[in-house]
Amino acid sequence: MIRPIVTRLGHSALAIAPAIVALHSGIATAQVPDLIENNLLAELIQVDLYLGRDIADGGTVSDEEFEAFLETEITPRFPDGLTVWDAAGRYRAESGELIVEPSNVVRLVFLDTQAKEAALMAVIQAYIAQFDQESVMVLVDEDVTVEFVPALQEEAVPAIFSE
Repeated sequence: MIRPIVTRLGHSALAIAPAIVALHSGIATAQVPDLIENNLLAELIQVDLYLGRDIADGGTVSDEEFEAFLETEITPRFPDGLTVWDAAGRYRAESGELIVEPSNVVRLVFLDTQAKEAALMAVIQAYIAQFDQESVMVLVDEDVTVEFVPALQEEAVPAIFSE
């Protein structure tokens, strides 16, 4: 099942709600929203982050700035690997104007744990803060099958294709 984890924030684009602040014993702490249903046994999930490159006050996130963000924020939290591709985001503003924005999509496949969910929220909030974004769109697919298929020696069929 594919389900976007999104809410509208006064903007026609879909968005992740910011971290919720709660008071405990008079101390403000950030709570990570439960973005992904966690099963008792961690399963692989696929998460796509849609990261717009336009900056609210003008300008665009440069290739160098985006690469630095990948190196400092995403890769350390998801060191097992990720895939990035360029995209052209489109959304209708509240004024009715069609907005076209250069974007990047970051695809992550990881075990669905609370720690990884917290890491995901940290990446989202870092991108919003660092590049003055209103939101980040997140698409979660909790029904994925992943297998690395080696070069075949004979006419063997990988398990992923024999179900």
